[in-house]
Amino acid sequence: MMNNKVLLMSLVMGGGASFAEVVPLPPPVIRVGDLRSDEKPVTVESAATVAADNGLYRRVSTTFTFTNPNARQMSADFEFPLPEGATVCGYALEIDGVMVPGVVTGKEKARVAFESEKAKRVDPGLVEHVKGNVWQTRIFPLLPNTPRKAQVDYIVPLAEGGDATVYERDGEDVFVGVRGAAAQVPAPAEAIAAFASGVILWDASGSAQSAAAAWRQKLDALPETGDWLLVVFRNEAEETPFKEKAALLAFLDVLVYDGGTAIGKAVQAAGDRPTLLFTDEIDTLDLDAPRYEERANIVVASRPAPAARAVTVRR
Repeated sequence: MMNNKVLLMSLVMGGGASFAEVVPLPPPVIRVGDLRSDEKPVTVESAATVAADNGLYRRVSTTFTFTNPNARQMSADFEFPLPEGATVCGYALEIDGVMVPGVVTGKEKARVAFESEKAKRVDPGLVEHVKGNVWQTRIFPLLPNTPRKAQVDYIVPLAEGGDATVYERDGEDVFVGVRGAAAQVPAPAEAIAAFASGVILWDASGSAQSAAAAWRQKLDALPETGDWLLVVFRNEAEETPFKEKAALLAFLDVLVYDGGTAIGKAVQAAGDRPTLLFTDEIDTLDLDAPRYEERANIVVASRPAPAARAVTVRR
């Protein structure tokens, strides 16, 4: 009798069932380490269905069937790719004809349990992330001419666009999230038009030169007069105050672009003041600096208007 332990995790996701077509992925790879020259490789067949789709995320369930065509028992390492951005959320392994679901556990605890169960010559059913979007599991034992199944579930975000309603249940409480076209995230252009006082961080590194003309056009929306500190940054940050938009733009029109990019130094110079940041975001000198996206007072004005829309949640 096989021990019925399977290690991984399971996640329940809301949303009505929708059995739409699943986009094919590159074929999985199965390896038998001790395959002899007179033996045939283990075969694998797969079938995928969309188990849930709520308009924002899709849960896909894929069943793999392994067959050992040889006369002796075997084990195999099985690698399978997932779509970009996907996350494994469920795993089940066939044990004595029954699909046994996995449970979530920490990495170290899973490894100890894996080695313990393997020593008993039973399958611990461990699923691991290998690299990129590739996952791996070991299938053991594979009995001669006896198909065995494993099921992998993953969740993948859907493309932006369209309205969607998401339901989450916590006990008896139901939380509803609604995405609508009316709830737009403010665009950088709106922040520029209202920017009468503050710091303008301007990337003048060599890599930023190709984008500078488009950034310069965005600053046409500034008020005609204001109280601005222009911080031009390359390897270092240089500060120049301006009271008139025309003078600020004329300064930018003759700016020389060269050197590396030290965004961290520029952000430090801005302090806690309201800030517009113009950069190609290729930071070459401050790789360990705090991320500017985490600063509430900074608008990355060089980015295009965001496609993401706000979600209204009610209980």
